[in-house]
Order: sequence, then C-alpha cells, then structure tokens
Amino acid sequence: MHNHDKDTCDLDVHEESPSGSDDTDINDQKGIEREWHRHEESKPLIEERTITINLGDAENVKEVKIGACLSESKAERMTNLLKEYQDVFAWTYADMSGLDPEIMEHALPMDPNVPPKKQRLRRTKPELSKKIEEEVMKLLKVDFIEVACYPD
Repeated sequence: MHNHDKDTCDLDVHEESPSGSDDTDINDQKGIEREWHRHEESKPLIEERTITINLGDAENVKEVKIGACLSESKAERMTNLLKEYQDVFAWTYADMSGLDPEIMEHALPMDPNVPPKKQRLRRTKPELSKKIEEEVMKLLKVDFIEVACYPD
C-alpha cells in the first residue's frame, strides 16, 4: 500500500493564485516530480533463504521456490498444495498463448517527426548470447513478440 504524507506530496492542496496564473500547474508538476523521485529511490532488498522444489518429474522439470524457514510440516503442506494446483501456473511461453493483448501490451511510442536512431550493437558472452537467442526464438514461435520494422 502506498501512503502519501504532507511532507512528501502536496498534491492534495490546490490553491489558485490571485493573479489566476498557472502557479497551481507548476506546484502540481513539482509535487509529481517529488513523488516520482521518492518512488524511484532504491529500497533495501529483503533476502530470504529458499529451497527449490520440483513439482514435475525428471523429464518435465517444474521448479518453484519456497521459504527455507518454513517448518517441515508447513513445507510439506505447501509442496502438496503447489503440486495439486500446478496446472494454474504457466511453465512455458506456450502456456500463455491465450493472453489478450487488450489487457496488456508493450509498445514503444515513436514521434513520427523524429527518425529512429540505430544504436550500437551490444556484445554479450557467447554462452549467454546462445541462451538469449533460444529465449527470443521461443517467444517468436508462440507469437509472444514480433519483429518491428521501421523505415530507414
């Protein structure tokens, strides 16, 4: 839950200036910028030890992680529950083929008056490059992503 307090965000108070100028818009913009910077500040990561559980078999691995601090009985109950309901998880990209793009779709808004600029090629380690290529090919195969062509 995200709470606002008076010191970090004064978007709740809108006073018009006697001159009728855009002071309110400027104050709103400053408040939005303050809130954005506060939101983007790094937060300390909380790390909990986990154990990996395979809900599938040796041929069809379906790994999940549960907290290592769970008691043995709770860990067993959690594992049984996850095994019982493993069909609700998407284990591969193909399992997510029914997602409606009307719900969520990523797009890069482009200004038609500004031509796109080709960025330099970023090199990766050969072994990582192979894994990236495999993952991209999986995404392309199930139409999760598509190639965008831009004019030169």
